[in-house]
Amino acid sequence: MPNTLTYASTTIPLHDDLSWSDEFAWRDTVIRQARTIAGALIVESASRTKGRPITLAGSQQHAWMPRSTVLQLQTAANLPGQKFTLNFRGVNYTVMFVGELQVEAVMDYSDPEPTDNYAVVMPLMEVEA
Repeated sequence: MPNTLTYASTTIPLHDDLSWSDEFAWRDTVIRQARTIAGALIVESASRTKGRPITLAGSQQHAWMPRSTVLQLQTAANLPGQKFTLNFRGVNYTVMFVGELQVEAVMDYSDPEPTDNYAVVMPLMEVEA
């Protein structure tokens, strides 16, 4: 199943070789420690349900996307408060953009064409549907 980012009636195709750069930088459980005035240790823990970062990244060596797709992503990222359905590796996630798209031309041209390739980094975060 191809990777896609969908909102309203728009589906943006994403390169199948994008990497999830922070896939393992998330714990489902958060732990907080504090000490009482007497020095006793208090440990609290809870499960997190959302807020997981999903940073999808291409590079100068792989997972290039055409300029036409980059323009679609830029438009989508500029929609305030918009939630998207990300289908990545066959799993659906509800996400939002949480930072700026990082876009770098694979080859610089003075007059780029819609088919010219770019390396893209997409900073997303999983949110409630």
